[in-house]
Amino acid sequence: MPKILITDSKGLYQQTGIGLDCKYVANRVAVVDANSNDTTITKCASGDHLFFGLTTGIAGALTNDDNAYTFQLPVPTAIGEKIVIQAMNATAYASLLGISSADPSTVIMRYIAKSNGVTVETGVTAAGVDGTANTMIKISATHFAIGDKITCTSLSETLWLVEIDECGGLLAGGDIAIDPGHASGYID
Repeated sequence: MPKILITDSKGLYQQTGIGLDCKYVANRVAVVDANSNDTTITKCASGDHLFFGLTTGIAGALTNDDNAYTFQLPVPTAIGEKIVIQAMNATAYASLLGISSADPSTVIMRYIAKSNGVTVETGVTAAGVDGTANTMIKISATHFAIGDKITCTSLSETLWLVEIDECGGLLAGGDIAIDPGHASGYID
């Protein structure tokens, strides 16, 4: 049977026919900004490759925008959806970094944090309400710089695997926590 390529309303492709069905999206690359405040929520989409932490937009700049970032993961529609978030600031980023879910009542996140390839911490968020239950991943200030990467991969329609790879020795156990964040959905 021939394979047929179908695009759904979310831009996801599903290959159908005999064999494995597979959903994916092409990467979209963007430099994001915290809009000079600590309450901005960057809504991610499957396939995003996002860069953050700059005042100038130039990779490796010596100044960063020093505002908290909250990256909100969407509700996954299939296994294998991927989002990549990378720091671009030359010096350690001087504010909080949070990962949240678009639907914290049903979607949880499991994280594995590594510093120089060594696992320093793991954890799992709770299902519940932002601001009340521990629904977010919170990374303390001054623990991210250029080259560090967060890769989020959906493992089901209710679970994201968040792999935090820090390569400069800035991240240690206790620098990451499961946190309720603010009721409005941003990390605080």
